[in-house]
Amino acid sequence: MSIEVFFLILALIVCLYGIFSIVNRSRVETEIIWFLLSAYLSIPWFMRNRILPWYAVLGYFVPLVLLAAGFYLLWKKNRELASAGAGKACRNVILLGCQVGSLAFKYREDKAYEYMMMNPECTVICSGGKGGDEACSEAEGYVRDLINRGIAEARLVKEDQSTTTVENLRNSLPLIKEKEEPIGIITQCYHLTRSYMIAKKAGYENPAMISAYSVPVHQPNYMLRELAAIIQGKIQGTL
Repeated sequence: MSIEVFFLILALIVCLYGIFSIVNRSRVETEIIWFLLSAYLSIPWFMRNRILPWYAVLGYFVPLVLLAAGFYLLWKKNRELASAGAGKACRNVILLGCQVGSLAFKYREDKAYEYMMMNPECTVICSGGKGGDEACSEAEGYVRDLINRGIAEARLVKEDQSTTTVENLRNSLPLIKEKEEPIGIITQCYHLTRSYMIAKKAGYENPAMISAYSVPVHQPNYMLRELAAIIQGKIQGTL
């Protein structure tokens, strides 16, 4: 197989993934990037009969190498944070909010329930405000569901003013007395690194990242969003 055919097949796969993301309404708003990447990957096919100077070929591959390196480093850091947080028993845990009723909401709630059953002394701060298309605040949704699953109301704290991860972590910290102890933060595996960086910026001394499940086929989309958000945050000085 020639390199031109390889890149054309790769371009088609990326294009199909972009279509899949739109059909599944991933709500990530990165779908256009997959189509742009697909077009970029197809360039070798359309240029296959031309002889290009070495610097043009090098210039073509540099962005692809940087993108692949970014994905790998983010994946590696997420795994490291998940591994480090898996064995910690935290007295205080923050459950980051997301769209009520979404798969991410369910998986974060499941992880919080599992963690509370394994650590009966811990308190969970359910953080998340009410979006325009939500019937209740994300915090209220978490509290209601966890109580229905048998968790004592006394172990749950509601923080229902936040609308972003930055606000989740900033508004939850004053509700915790033992700030010097490890503080658990529950979110999806792809979201661990940025949440950790935000927590450190917000003054958390020892954030322990607790990874909730995420459907593997959706992760490239969310990883792309996280990578873009981290780069943006670094440029703006917010991370």
